[in-house]
Amino acid sequence: MARGGRRARKHEEHSVAESELNLVPYLDIMMNLVMFMLLTFQVTAELKVINFNPPASGGGGGGGATDEPLRLTVLVSSGGFQLTTTTDGAGSEAIPMKGAEWDYPELTKRLARVHGEVPNLDPNLVVVAEPDVTYDIVVNTLDAARTAPDGTELFPNVTLGLAVE
Repeated sequence: MARGGRRARKHEEHSVAESELNLVPYLDIMMNLVMFMLLTFQVTAELKVINFNPPASGGGGGGGATDEPLRLTVLVSSGGFQLTTTTDGAGSEAIPMKGAEWDYPELTKRLARVHGEVPNLDPNLVVVAEPDVTYDIVVNTLDAARTAPDGTELFPNVTLGLAVE
């Protein structure tokens, strides 16, 4: 009986060892899925990036030197767009809305005209939005300021701001 008992125990240990799960294939599949998801996220994250420059701290207040490049500002408000220069504001142009629609083609046309006419224009555009302007409108404004209708590059570098009352 002693022999039969040993054989039974040995058989039980052997069957327990055979019934363990092999996790290596499962871990291989999970690693492949993780790598696929990471690569997919990387591509998606790159497609939705808009480069902009944060506003510089400090003032630059003072004298209006002639060798200083002219900086163009686009104010996005609930009534439309306002194009202004940083010197004196005398070159301000309004682009009102067409009914309930934003006039992005007109904005692009005027930005292209200013880009072509002003010799000492700063290549950085400042876009300032009022608090009630939605994110989609700001993104569409950035898209309208990026390239002209003929495909030439207008203002690839943008500084974003928020109009505060």
